[in-house]
Amino acid sequence: MLTTLDGVTLPHETTSRMDSRRGAPQFRLRFGLIVIAVVLSFFGARLVQLQGIDPNSYAAMAAAESVEEVTLPAERGDILDRNGLPLADSIHGKMVVADPFMTADDAAELATVLSERLDVDYFKTLSRLREADSRFEYIARRVPSTLANDVRTELVEAGYEGISLRDDPIRDYPADDVAANLLGFMGTDEALGGFERTFDRQLSGTDGTARFQTGGGNRIPLGENTLVPAKNGTPLTTTIDLDLQWYTQRVLTQTLRQYRAESGVAIVMDSRTGEIMALADAPTFNANKPLEADKDDLGSPRDQRRLRARLGGEGADGRGPDRRRQGHAAHQAPDPAVPGPPGPGDR
Repeated sequence: MLTTLDGVTLPHETTSRMDSRRGAPQFRLRFGLIVIAVVLSFFGARLVQLQGIDPNSYAAMAAAESVEEVTLPAERGDILDRNGLPLADSIHGKMVVADPFMTADDAAELATVLSERLDVDYFKTLSRLREADSRFEYIARRVPSTLANDVRTELVEAGYEGISLRDDPIRDYPADDVAANLLGFMGTDEALGGFERTFDRQLSGTDGTARFQTGGGNRIPLGENTLVPAKNGTPLTTTIDLDLQWYTQRVLTQTLRQYRAESGVAIVMDSRTGEIMALADAPTFNANKPLEADKDDLGSPRDQRRLRARLGGEGADGRGPDRRRQGHAAHQAPDPAVPGPPGPGDR
C-alpha cells in the first residue's frame, strides 16, 4: 500500500516510522508533567503539615537546636551576728565547664592538666571531655576565681579550646569552727544542716537564666537574647555575738580537756531579753571542711575523741598516758594558748 506525501508516493512502513517519531516527544512531555505534579504534591502536603497542622511545635524544635540556656546562680544570703559581722558569707567562685564537641580530640591532655590543677578525678574528667552528643559538661564546681582563671589562661595559651568558666559562688565561714554547730554547712547544691538548712528558702534566693542563639559554636550577636537576672538570697541576722561565741567555745574546750569529758554544751543568755548570745558545744568541726570527720557518723564518741585529740594535742584515744596506767587523770599544766575559765573582769 502506498501513501502520497507532497506529490511523492511513500511506502506504508515509512509513514508509520514518521508517526512514531512525532509521538515520542509528546509521550516524554506528558510523563515529565506527571512526575513534576507528583513531586509538587509531596511538597504541598509537607507544607500543609508544617504551616497548617502543627506549626508551633516544629518552630520550637528548630529554635531549640540553635538556642543555648545558661543558669545564672543566685548568691546566697549572709548569716550575720548581732553586730553585722559575717558568720557565713559567699565569695566569688567559678564552675569549670567543657564543650565536648571542641575538647574530644585533646581530651587526654586536657584531663591531665585539669585533674592536676583542680584536684578532680582524671578518668571522670576524661569521660566528660569525650561525651558524645553533648555541648555542656561540668568539670569542677565551686572553684576559687583566681585558680579557675589561671587554669583557663594556661589552657588558652597552650592552644586548647572548649573550656569555659561560669559564675558559681562559694560558701565561706570566715571563723572556721566558730558557731559551726549552729550554722551547719553546705553541700554542692544543697544545705546540709543548721541555720543553712532551716532558713534555706530565705538564704538561697532564686537562680536566673540567660538564653541566646548560637551558630557554629558561637553566639549570634543579633539573635535571640533573653536574660532573667538572679535574685540573691536575703541575709539572716542572729542574736549570736561572734567574739563571745569564740571565747565560749575555747573555754568549753579547755574545760572538757581538764575534766576528761566526752562532750559539753555552754550557753550565754542575756537575762533581760532572753536572747542567746553564745551557744557552744564541743567537740565541734570546721564548717569550711566538714568532711574531715565522717559525715555519716558526725558526733559519735569515736569522732568526738578524734576531734578532741586534734584540738588538744592528746593521744588518739583522747586519754593521757598516766590515766591508763594509774586509773585516774594525770595532772595537766594549763595551756597558755587556750584561755581558762572567765573571771569577774571578763566579758
